[in-house]
Amino acid sequence: MALKVLIIGAGSAGPILALYLKRAGHEPFVYDVYDPINAANSGNPFFFGDIGGAVSYHPNGQRVLNELGIGEAACAAAYPMSNAKFCKIDGTVLADIPFPEDKAPRSYNALRSDLQFLVGKACTENKVKIFVNKKLVSISETDDSVTATFADGSSATGDILVGADGTHSKVRNILFGDSSKSTFTGFMANVGVCKLGKGVGENGEDLFDQGPFNIYVDRFKKHHITVSRASETMLSWTVAQLQSVPEELATSNTYRPHSDLPKQQRRLAVMVEEWGVPRYFIDLVRNSTRITEYGVFEAPELESFHKGRCVLIGDAAHAMRPDLGQGMNVSFEDAGCLGLLLAEFPDDFCKAFKLYDEMRVKRTQLVAATAKKVSKLDVHDSQVGAFFANMIVRVFIGFFGKIFGLYDAVGTYEFKAEVEKVVAAERAKQTVKK
Repeated sequence: MALKVLIIGAGSAGPILALYLKRAGHEPFVYDVYDPINAANSGNPFFFGDIGGAVSYHPNGQRVLNELGIGEAACAAAYPMSNAKFCKIDGTVLADIPFPEDKAPRSYNALRSDLQFLVGKACTENKVKIFVNKKLVSISETDDSVTATFADGSSATGDILVGADGTHSKVRNILFGDSSKSTFTGFMANVGVCKLGKGVGENGEDLFDQGPFNIYVDRFKKHHITVSRASETMLSWTVAQLQSVPEELATSNTYRPHSDLPKQQRRLAVMVEEWGVPRYFIDLVRNSTRITEYGVFEAPELESFHKGRCVLIGDAAHAMRPDLGQGMNVSFEDAGCLGLLLAEFPDDFCKAFKLYDEMRVKRTQLVAATAKKVSKLDVHDSQVGAFFANMIVRVFIGFFGKIFGLYDAVGTYEFKAEVEKVVAAERAKQTVKK
């Protein structure tokens, strides 16, 4: 039986799931609130445009892309992570963790826009239908269907509905109420992108990176910076600080770049110079080609990711802090797991949803909790606490992390093997019952 699947959200997880469903013979239809670049031009990939900064995809996320046949292209457009440096705000290195180069798949940094373009291209090639300017208003169910109604007065009806509409998910809010809304962490961030090379700066200065992935932190003043090499020629940075701002301001961002780029460049360059950052980073900020501001949010834990004919994936299910670089990766895991389960049980989506819950709820709670612990390590109310946190990074991450592989349990997850294990157990139960 081919299921007609309504997918709300065309960010990361939604189109990935649509590709899995298309491969399994189902009929996915994707709806997004935005009107991205090229969306109205037939033959062009669905593309949000040059927005956002860098993302990291690790072995767990890479396996999902490989399974769809787009992993090689994604790696070619990215930059391999050979190591990650943890530093004080002035550039003093506390820990330098190497990433194994002899294991496949490896970890990579990429521009979000580059990766999204490749996924959109795959959707176009596989004739996945994506509709834009579709702001979800309500969801209604009958015994045999589910209907999504949009702000423009249109509606769509299918067999099941998937909420892939991100951190501030309308689907999650409809299914589980106001208590399921994401909460503001207190961190406001700016992400920027700039071109690297000799003499490419506005005043002819050379712009080079200091490694594939660097983190600079002032734990007492609550300042946090990341710098990611995203390709051979491009670099992305993020500046975040814990500050008191009205939550409505933090939620008002539409993740579009600042319209007055020079003004934001000057403001941020002056700010980070006062923080005492390395000079090269100030040059990166002053020469960025786009800067986007956003608030950092996290979703409360849910006991289940599905209700009735609806199910959540990605940030809609478990928006988490970015401190592990795993948000997109576990979203890909969600899409891969749900896609494979619906391929295994095309006539019983209820069973697929149940098994999806068994696989994904505890797994994503573990990753979110780990990311939160790492985030809290970066914030201390005393100089003494900040000093000991730096020592923890230097000793336990810098030394033990190299030996034991601190994040292996998170980043090496094999989604397909886990699905096969769960499906085999379910088949065995069915055999016993017969």
